[in-house]
Amino acid sequence: MSIQNTGSCPLIFRLSLMDVLEGDIPRPRDKSPQRSSIKRRKGKAESGKSAKAEFDDNLLPNEELAIFGGNLKRSEDRSSFSFWNVDENMQLLVLERKTVEFGVRFQRVSEGKDSGAKESTKATPRVKKKANAKKNADKQKETNYCHVAIVKLTLGSSTLLDFIIVCSMS
Repeated sequence: MSIQNTGSCPLIFRLSLMDVLEGDIPRPRDKSPQRSSIKRRKGKAESGKSAKAEFDDNLLPNEELAIFGGNLKRSEDRSSFSFWNVDENMQLLVLERKTVEFGVRFQRVSEGKDSGAKESTKATPRVKKKANAKKNADKQKETNYCHVAIVKLTLGSSTLLDFIIVCSMS
């Protein structure tokens, strides 16, 4: 994203992470996002798991209901969302007649990194692991677990923009 200052004095914008939510947002099967048919070159970056962000001006009705209807739980861990090109006070300085890029980064918090989880997986027989993996894969196809950030962009005391970031884990 970018902010352009067309004025003759520098402006200081501030980003605020208002709320972080997580939970399942039901998605109708007929409206599930389809993979793009863009041809890509095979290379080193092809094996990466990062997905291209999709931008939309409006929330889908099921997303709006889940976010504002109280279907998602408040997340205590706000570290999964981070901002780049802002200072430690979440401020973005845009000099006169300049455009500045900024972004929001989502990083999935890896679960099960504690030593207790490692010991329990070592004791599980291989056949049981495969059966559990199949069950988990089927369950993951049915659900659409999301992390949601509600972000506010302000200039002085004026709110310029509120935006919602929905990161699907499916």
